[in-house]
Amino acid sequence: MIRIAWLTQYDIFRLLPEININRKVTLHSSSWIHSLSEALALNKEIELHIITQTQLVDKTQHLKKNGIYFHVIKYNFPFTKKGFPGFFPLDRLTGYYSFSKKAKKVINEIKPDILHVHGTEGGYYIPASGSKIPCIISIQGIISEYVKIEPSFASYLQLPYEHFAVKKNKYFGCRTDFDFDFVKKLNKNAVVFDLPEAMNKIFFERSWKWKAPSDLSILFVGSINARKGIVDLINAVAIIKKTFPSIHLKIIGGGVRKYRNFLKDIIEKNDLQSNVSWLGNRSPDQVASELQQCSLFVLPTLMDNSPNCLAEAMAVGVPSIATRVGGIPSMITDKWDGMLYEKQDVAGLVNLIQQLANDKDLQNELSINARKKAFERNYPTHVSEKYVE
Repeated sequence: MIRIAWLTQYDIFRLLPEININRKVTLHSSSWIHSLSEALALNKEIELHIITQTQLVDKTQHLKKNGIYFHVIKYNFPFTKKGFPGFFPLDRLTGYYSFSKKAKKVINEIKPDILHVHGTEGGYYIPASGSKIPCIISIQGIISEYVKIEPSFASYLQLPYEHFAVKKNKYFGCRTDFDFDFVKKLNKNAVVFDLPEAMNKIFFERSWKWKAPSDLSILFVGSINARKGIVDLINAVAIIKKTFPSIHLKIIGGGVRKYRNFLKDIIEKNDLQSNVSWLGNRSPDQVASELQQCSLFVLPTLMDNSPNCLAEAMAVGVPSIATRVGGIPSMITDKWDGMLYEKQDVAGLVNLIQQLANDKDLQNELSINARKKAFERNYPTHVSEKYVE
């Protein structure tokens, strides 16, 4: 029996009713974490513990559900039930001291054989650092690159922790050439394993079918922020509307109201109110349904490592267009299982959308190849086997 302790963000609402929470809010689904943990839990040779933190509990709680041991640590801004605001990131300013202290206590009680940290965007590596227990870090987003597009006080404070984790640790799980190069640049002695994400099975159970050009619909899924490049997609829709008057863009995701209002102003100026729908946050099942029904998936991001939304679209088989940035070229082979273009090249995006809209054979070819790649790389059972190995 191998005892593994994950340090990772987890959607604690999935632990209801066994867990007691103080309120309900919208959380990042982190669906790849859930899919992988559930697949690993089926392996009787593994005892999986998940250590996570949240401000949504009034006390630290320990429970077992679906064969997994959960350790939910209370971590909040002092004297409140709130998290740490970006304008006053006390968690980063204090070196994640409170969380680290509690997490170390849990680790000492569990006595795991392996520590597995998911992501360097937060403080999950801090309690693992200095431990004699072998530790692997799975790289998710890369703050060092994101901050170049969207600078913020909180992000700049996170940079030393990200660099510390990469320089200090020995073992890493990477998903793309982009994060592999990032790790090796900071730590030439790093031992790197190819550890892809496990997508929710619901995306493999849905299958995209071709739609006539007259029903051209485009789907975007992701955070509503400047880094995702949504403004370029909206401007592209404004141009394409001249050729396809009924073109419809659906936007799934949440974000800062100020930026969303900025995008809505652009939509109004281009008279696109009837061509754009804001769907807000949606469950994995709802996202899968929208992917199944759309014509094309477009990700105009300015920087990403391995966006889950793109992997989900490929699993459904939606013909996808994405920018040639970050780790995306490791996910899409251009003109084989998706189409790539240069970031902020609105004219190039317009050409690709129009090309695909008028080429049924190319759409179907991209769809078949994308589903095959996603199944081989991101199906939970296949991913869990790589992790166990």
